[in-house]
Amino acid sequence: MLTHFPIVQPDELLGSLLTRFIKQHGLINDKVALDMLFGNRKVVPSALLQGHIKELLEHIGHIWLASPEQVIKSHTLLPIFKPFIPRQRYQEIMNNLIVGTTNSSSLRTGMNAGLLMWPSTYQVCPLCLKKQRDTLGFYYARRLFQCAGVEACPKHHCLLVSTPIAIQSEHRHQFTGLPWQLDISLIAQIAEPKLCQLACLIEDLFNYSSDTLSYLQWSCYFRHLALSQQLMKGNRIDHEKISSAVRDYWGDQWLTKQGLELKKQNSWLLAMFRKHRRSFSYLQYFVVCLALDKNKSTLDRFLHQVANTPNATEPEPSLVIPVKQADMTNYQNEWLQLMRSNPDASLKILRSYREGARLYTWLYRHCLVWLEGNKPAAVKNYVNNRVNWHQRDLSFVKQLLKLEWSLICQLKGPRRSKNWYSKQINQLNRMLNKLNLLPLCSLFFDRYSESVEEYQTRRLACVMDHLLDKKDYLRPVCEIERDAGLSRQRSRQPAREILRLDIPAWQRSSLVSSECPVDRNRQNQE
Repeated sequence: MLTHFPIVQPDELLGSLLTRFIKQHGLINDKVALDMLFGNRKVVPSALLQGHIKELLEHIGHIWLASPEQVIKSHTLLPIFKPFIPRQRYQEIMNNLIVGTTNSSSLRTGMNAGLLMWPSTYQVCPLCLKKQRDTLGFYYARRLFQCAGVEACPKHHCLLVSTPIAIQSEHRHQFTGLPWQLDISLIAQIAEPKLCQLACLIEDLFNYSSDTLSYLQWSCYFRHLALSQQLMKGNRIDHEKISSAVRDYWGDQWLTKQGLELKKQNSWLLAMFRKHRRSFSYLQYFVVCLALDKNKSTLDRFLHQVANTPNATEPEPSLVIPVKQADMTNYQNEWLQLMRSNPDASLKILRSYREGARLYTWLYRHCLVWLEGNKPAAVKNYVNNRVNWHQRDLSFVKQLLKLEWSLICQLKGPRRSKNWYSKQINQLNRMLNKLNLLPLCSLFFDRYSESVEEYQTRRLACVMDHLLDKKDYLRPVCEIERDAGLSRQRSRQPAREILRLDIPAWQRSSLVSSECPVDRNRQNQE
């Protein structure tokens, strides 16, 4: 059981806190650190949205007295998405962070596939960093400064500085955070007022406690905003004026840097002022409101306006007129008769007839379930010939073979799995997702990709090769196992057999040969 854990700092990222724990304990092996914190060596760290909260608190909950909900609210980026996504999805994401076996929060919040350009390295405020050094003696990463769109400190009104430390490590199971010392410039530069105001709005999102807002409320608010700012063309919204106003306020360079470019004809801004059918990011909402709202309202006032926009009420359900069973039977019989008279016709051809269009429309409105089971099967006659997969297969396998020949005499290096080979030729997603269309690459992987057993034996061979060069024949087996990065719990059967039988036999033979040297000159004379 752990007896020490770092003191939690305000607004500190959970990943930064766990990194400080690992440094204080002097842990070098990532899997050992995961075992101590989570009791699970397969946890994949996420600096911004760390999952497996329940497993973490089971190991440190006696030191850090906090509930899983408090940890998520105070030390992850999830709260900034709360007002802009449906309530059910937000609760599902929170449950996934607490008890989920796999962390899908980055995908479900839109961080992975969204438009926003999230920082790739940690961002810090120079003045906040000086205060941390003077008062605490160490640095920690604030979650506000790692949000997309935040370029200024709302407290000191200065620009943030990018550090060389990556937010997501190249190693799959390694936590990242700020080191004890940072070799960066601590000279503060004054930020523009609009950047400071944007940072203040995003900071207020972390403390927002009201419920989520519906798509209908957002749709009505943006229409009301266009009306109040006279951005209309008759009864329609003037999207060109809105786009010009946003571009003039923020500038094309800043918008492109954030991933919110507006030079395309069908941009995200056009969809925001139409009927909302999906969620947008917090930065998209704030960019539009700060550019168009002359009052430059605070977060509470802004979200209060959205919630109380006129006509932002759910529409009443329309009155459903019951259909007589006799009429339904007649329409169904006529539709079946039409299908029997045209046995080879597709659904598109049947609907092109005047009588077929009338029957299909009525049945679609009143008995859709029956219609789905009584219509012609879809005709799939499209063949995708855009890619010559044979030529691509030959190109990929040539690169893989060239790579394999360059590594044939090398014992060092990571495990040579399918993913590793694909990464080396920069074709990870394209190759593994279409492996059924690449038979030569599939054969290459079957022959050359390493299993865990083969990788462990290669690591042992690498250690033994190093010992042979040093003529260190009597190294204890336990030290050889440790130098190879193995343990009794994780070693597979082939590696255990080598450690138990082969290496001791080799050491005995080497010892005998060294104790009984052969006089070669005498042997030649005889």
